[in-house]
Amino acid sequence: MNQEGMCDVAKEYVDSLFATNNGIYTLVHELMHNKILRENNEFLIPLISKEELNHVLIPLSFKIFGVCVMMIFSMQLVHHLTEVFSEQIYISNSQI
Repeated sequence: MNQEGMCDVAKEYVDSLFATNNGIYTLVHELMHNKILRENNEFLIPLISKEELNHVLIPLSFKIFGVCVMMIFSMQLVHHLTEVFSEQIYISNSQI
């Protein structure tokens, strides 16, 4: 077999690996077994009560609100400092 023939064999092999099989997965599905039963799954992911949700969301909302307030304060501080120092920088540069 020459070089071109080997390339053709390799190409056919790769093509067959990534070719679609028209959705025939029954053999694969038959080999797969559920690891968690439906009853266990319902126990593992129970419904969340309103109290539990509030217990998590209320402190989180205060943290988010606090971060927003700090960002606004920081932006106002930077804006104020920029106004103050930009005038001083302009004056010092004009004296050069």
